[in-house]
Amino acid sequence: MINDNRIINTLIDLLTKFKVSRALIEIDKSISSVKQPISILDDALGGKINGNAESLQSLSVIEPAKTNLFLCYRVRRRNGDWLYDYPPLANPKASNILPITVKVIKSIEQLELFIDVIVSYIYPLNVNRFKLLGNEEEILFQDLRLQYKSEQLSVAKPAPRLTYNACWPSISERQKVTSSFIEIVEIAMASRQCKNSPDSFCYVCGYYVGDKHVSNKISKEAKYWEAYRLYFGMSIGDQEKACAPHVICGSCRSNLEAWLRGSARVMPFAIPRVWREPQNHHDDCYFCMVNIAKYRKVKGRRALTYPSIPSSIAPVPHSETLPVPKPPANLEFNTECEDSISSETSDAEEEYLQSTSADRHYPSKRELDDLIRDLQLTKSAAELLTSRLSEWNLLRDDCKITAYRKRHLDYSVYFDVIQDLCYCKDVNGLFDAVGIEHDPSQWRLFIDSSTKSLKGVLLHNGNKYPSIPLAYSIQMKEDYENVKQLLLKINYAEFNWQLCGDFKMLGFLLGLQGGYTKYSCFLCLWNSRADGEHYSKIQWPPRKELMPGKYNVIKEPLVCREKVLLPPLHIKLGLVKQFVKALDFEGEAFQEIRAMFPKLSDAKLKGGIFVGPQITTMLKSRTLEGKMTETERKAWQAFRDVVNGFLGNNKDPNYEEIVNTLITSYQKMGCRMSLKLHFLCSHLDFFQENLGDFSEEHGERFHQDIQLMERRYQGRWDSAMMGDYMWFLIREDISGHKRNARSTVHF
Repeated sequence: MINDNRIINTLIDLLTKFKVSRALIEIDKSISSVKQPISILDDALGGKINGNAESLQSLSVIEPAKTNLFLCYRVRRRNGDWLYDYPPLANPKASNILPITVKVIKSIEQLELFIDVIVSYIYPLNVNRFKLLGNEEEILFQDLRLQYKSEQLSVAKPAPRLTYNACWPSISERQKVTSSFIEIVEIAMASRQCKNSPDSFCYVCGYYVGDKHVSNKISKEAKYWEAYRLYFGMSIGDQEKACAPHVICGSCRSNLEAWLRGSARVMPFAIPRVWREPQNHHDDCYFCMVNIAKYRKVKGRRALTYPSIPSSIAPVPHSETLPVPKPPANLEFNTECEDSISSETSDAEEEYLQSTSADRHYPSKRELDDLIRDLQLTKSAAELLTSRLSEWNLLRDDCKITAYRKRHLDYSVYFDVIQDLCYCKDVNGLFDAVGIEHDPSQWRLFIDSSTKSLKGVLLHNGNKYPSIPLAYSIQMKEDYENVKQLLLKINYAEFNWQLCGDFKMLGFLLGLQGGYTKYSCFLCLWNSRADGEHYSKIQWPPRKELMPGKYNVIKEPLVCREKVLLPPLHIKLGLVKQFVKALDFEGEAFQEIRAMFPKLSDAKLKGGIFVGPQITTMLKSRTLEGKMTETERKAWQAFRDVVNGFLGNNKDPNYEEIVNTLITSYQKMGCRMSLKLHFLCSHLDFFQENLGDFSEEHGERFHQDIQLMERRYQGRWDSAMMGDYMWFLIREDISGHKRNARSTVHF
């Protein structure tokens, strides 16, 4: 006998709204607080349910002398055979089989996350009339999914069928039951799976992350974890729940890490997408409401419609009240602050992570790709490695053996070959492919030729990103016409990058005559023949314009001279050249240099022809400095001070005094004034603030970096080679390793 008015009122409201397909309600006439008449309830329960033929039966409401409350259901065995319906479809009172009561279940594990809420009840059975069907049966409730909340039942959209397994109590346990009751158990919404996986969306921006997008599993050890906290003023959370994504897209990761490094790149919003526990899959589940059917291209994810609902609040863009935050000046201090405000369970979490680090790990496709990049494997070697690991069942299912045959296609589409030149035809598209924004003011163009090829490469100002090749040619030589064609093909006029290279290349770009000319400086009319005035005369007449036919200008300038960057590496090489040529070839200092580099020819030694690593060796040698004369030692020390305090990453506050000391020391030593020394003497203000960030040294290193690709693609240096080189610059998994590759600068 049920006499709890609140439960009955709530149940009637529930059945009226929910329209359970078949139900039998027995209500005592003495209960007067029922809000709705039985006839209205009968009409509400008798309609069509989702067009299901099994739901079209008329429902009966009976009023026996002794009343109880229960729901109707169908029972079937595990093999799928239906046993019976209750109540019978023809005559409910004719059935001699009482409904099997469900044991109250409070364990979420038993449900296996198939339903949101269970309605459990115990019915007083007549054991003599009960036919035991077995110890375990599978019960199916049709069109039933409930949720209990704040003493009221809110109804969600009915699912077609929801099932769970119930273990029945023994008959002796059933005899102990003396009263009937309804127990509603609250369980989090985790019944059916969402239409889209939560990990198909970015935790930060909420954008869809498809198979073609770069994404990373969120890790507390990654740099973007700290950057997220500092940028938005909150920590990444909900990673232990299924209601939030567990990945971050490549755009958000690169923007956060770039902001943390002090770059000009920022996030497009001040408040990220906020995730909450959804209430249902119909109108409060972000992963069900986003329709990805229109997704076609990599850039197409921005065209999708992303709702802003209580369980997933859309990001808030920057405004006057929500400005862009400034990156921290001392990252180490902020990391210590993060540790100090961590929860009390941080030690336990750390201990748990350490205990799982020894578990067997199966690499994903991203991890395998990065390993192949670090090992610099060819396509065939990468395919062989993947095949062996797959044969030994050491890879995840997303790793495909033949995927590396066309690994270059993602980037080679942005290159084209015309005549003898392979060039980038879509610079902005190439930047989008690697996942960074193209800001021409943050990049400089380096043009140079090696013994094998002519190259045009983009270098990042600050050298925080790898070098991006834009042009490559084996047949073209380093001359004015070829450089002009190269600039035309890569559309230099649109981007107008700064340019760097050696002085020979700068002469081509500015239309100057090559060789030992009288007016070789593009900033002033410095007379290279007037040796007697070089150290005494600092200010020379400025060169107002670069007009062909005047002062050794023979061609139209290809670029504006304000865009030209002076090359600190070649200036350093020129200073060493003049120093060594001024030494006494029979003296102890020169003989020590000869002993340091026995394989170097006398012509190169006497001509002062050295490379960067050899100069570094000379600067570190105390023996060499000890064998110099007093004048030579002062000049050498002045050269070391200029290298450390001006031509590198660190600019000494007294750099002008350091440079003047070098010039005075070189004059006393008898060094000849070259064009490179002239720039230090007369045009010190034309140099950049930090020469290490704008040096051409990284462009010279590109000659070595691409040698491996040149050997692999011998005789077919085309867009496939450029695409394959770009593929090796990407890193998809940024989690730390015990041992890293030699190169640590990647996209």
